[in-house]
Amino acid sequence: MGRVATYAAGTRIAFLLSGLWVTIAITGLQIIIWIFSPNALETWLENCEFGNKKKDWATKQQIEEFARGFEKVK
Repeated sequence: MGRVATYAAGTRIAFLLSGLWVTIAITGLQIIIWIFSPNALETWLENCEFGNKKKDWATKQQIEEFARGFEKVK
């Protein structure tokens, strides 16, 4: 009976450790995605007059888009 219990305990420890590493990997991936994905203000800045992907926004629309982006980040 001792061999079976030792094998079961070893298997359980192995699965717990593998689960821990999977959790750490998924959390790390989520943090990397969060860091590199643009937020609403960064998107607004790209699309406004100062950005690289300029859109033909009127002044009023630029202010509205800025306010919308600011509310999402807040």
